Amino acid sequence: MPIQISNLEKIRRNGETQVDSQRKNILDSAEKLFLKKGLEDTSMSDIAAEAGITRVSLYRYFPDQPTIIFEIAVRMLKKITLVSDVIEGSEIIVMIKNVILRMIDQFYLLEDAFRYMGMFDHLYGSSYPNERLSAWYKAEIYKMGWGFTLAQIGELGIDAGKIAMISNNTLSFLEKMAARGSLIANEQDVSMDQELFFFKEMVSDYFDKIKINNKEQSGKIT
Repeated sequence: MPIQISNLEKIRRNGETQVDSQRKNILDSAEKLFLKKGLEDTSMSDIAAEAGITRVSLYRYFPDQPTIIFEIAVRMLKKITLVSDVIEGSEIIVMIKNVILRMIDQFYLLEDAFRYMGMFDHLYGSSYPNERLSAWYKAEIYKMGWGFTLAQIGELGIDAGKIAMISNNTLSFLEKMAARGSLIANEQDVSMDQELFFFKEMVSDYFDKIKINNKEQSGKIT
């Protein structure tokens, strides 16, 4: 007869603590509800019920709803970063171009992540709820390499502002496609696949233009 293993023992064998496991349970439950109901229409009571715990227990792990929202936003960005990652090439500009193009290629796999980030950007479009979360969120983004890469670009004499612009525009486009892509396709009589293909071509052409301009500027300097 097989030996029954308790949930706590399973957690221990997986190298997790009970706190880690419960935090993951809460975040998984919140993510499911946020994608189903939206950020503003999901309460702490809803999250507690979905996670199978009391509100009192929920507040032991997270002080408020914005903290959960930000935790999941970082989760989503990490997912996008992981799936979009490419082997580093000799040129940073080429590497970043390939990362952004891969984000477009992996749209359907990352659709929920883009839709969540669209809701997040809409809710916090003008300001963050407090300085603590703002500082933490910025630090997490830099850990993923986004800010560091732009700093590297600036050191090479490439206009980091242009790279940031196309990166942000790509994210905004993919967020919109995740939220309203099917409706837009019906309105404009252009399939989502075509929309993604056209945008990818535009991004690729823009990066090629930046690369050419940078080489021309380098030639003038020398």
